[in-house]
Amino acid sequence: MVAAITRTFTRTGFSDLKVDPANANTVLAATTRGFAGRVSVFPPSLPPRGILKSTDGGQTWSLKLSGEATDLEVDPGNFNRQYAGIGDPFVSSANGVYRSTNGGDTWALVSGPWSSLTAGVGRVELAIAPSNPNVLYVSIQDAINGVGVDGGLLGLWRTDNAWAPAPTWTQIPTLATDDGTGVHGYCGWDPAIGSAEDTCWYAHELIVDPTNASVLFAGGIALWKYNGTSWTEVSKTASNPTNGIKSITGAQHKVVGAEFHDKTGLGMRDMGVVILGNKWTPAFIADGGPFMRLGEGSPRVFEALEQTRCRQWSPDGMRCVGPGGTAYPYKNFGVSKDVIFILYLGSGKPDMTPDNAIATICAFAKTKLGLTGSPNCPS
Repeated sequence: MVAAITRTFTRTGFSDLKVDPANANTVLAATTRGFAGRVSVFPPSLPPRGILKSTDGGQTWSLKLSGEATDLEVDPGNFNRQYAGIGDPFVSSANGVYRSTNGGDTWALVSGPWSSLTAGVGRVELAIAPSNPNVLYVSIQDAINGVGVDGGLLGLWRTDNAWAPAPTWTQIPTLATDDGTGVHGYCGWDPAIGSAEDTCWYAHELIVDPTNASVLFAGGIALWKYNGTSWTEVSKTASNPTNGIKSITGAQHKVVGAEFHDKTGLGMRDMGVVILGNKWTPAFIADGGPFMRLGEGSPRVFEALEQTRCRQWSPDGMRCVGPGGTAYPYKNFGVSKDVIFILYLGSGKPDMTPDNAIATICAFAKTKLGLTGSPNCPS
């Protein structure tokens, strides 16, 4: 029996587990494909994913809703009433918000303002207010499809009649959580460095205050609190970085990056070069820190070293996208040997921006090491 259960979930990731408080043998699981390894490989031969239900304590399971299930929320006073998010970050016709009124046995798609947005529905996050289960929050990632701000925040909505035949929705402004545009949001903007990360496709979470349905906590990179009218960054990554939480994220590379900083002193924006054979490119630390294996980082770094990680470039040549703009955009490999990183502690410039970053690191490489002629630094 253990083998059968393993086959049901092998190579998948769990987004949520919910147990019926009145019957411990009834459990629902929200599953999605996961990334494996340092270079984020899609595992082969994945079993069906979505919302699965067991009525015998997890011994056997049946698939009730198919798709990449990124969230599952239950009315705390009525287990029959449930909401689920199907949210493939790279777009799927199944993506959306779903509702069940019979304990997860059957599901119906719930329409909302997000349904008609051309940027597309990606990862879906949900939160039911414990003090008033009629209140539901829906947060959706801008799908990675070459339209809009891929990986950013598509929007945040609230309804006060979640179980009505057609819930009414109010959009909550998120401009205060990023650079004032709202398109990156709490899950796509790093306030510590004032930069867009657009990681809503994997670092994205919501929860409602247990006693106040109007107080919402939302996070990804930093943690934010919404009191019904305004936002406050409660992780204090920007206002008090010494005593605050430097980085809140589901991404392991942030944890590794913090350890790297503690051991070496190198930090955000510190500059240097990456060398592979007789090829080189200038580089700077953007979020985590270098690794012995060149398995992550800008696809442009790989291109300069004559290694191609990007499956396909967007028409403007600025973004790495998948074929048709819908598939995972990166080839699953890393450069594992003969890679040399030369980085200089304290070399980062606080005025570095996306507009001047290339010119800044090229000038640094030329001045510090006398290097010119990289594809990223033609002169």
